[in-house]
Amino acid sequence: MLKHGSGAAWLDRGHPGTHPAWRPLPLAVRTARFAARAAFEAARGNREDAAFALLDLISLHAFERGRRRSNRAVG
Repeated sequence: MLKHGSGAAWLDRGHPGTHPAWRPLPLAVRTARFAARAAFEAARGNREDAAFALLDLISLHAFERGRRRSNRAVG
């Protein structure tokens, strides 16, 4: 997801508006929803759905973290 995020940032620089970054408040809301869903599913004993919610949370933040990385070739 880091590479996808850096690619999205590159594309947005060349074509503004194609893949804009999340603003802080919507990102925080989405983070809270994924975390709440994971906790809810874990409390119900549904480990698989809880794991998927955590994976969604991790993927969201990895993508956004990737937006801040360079996508230049190494070497």
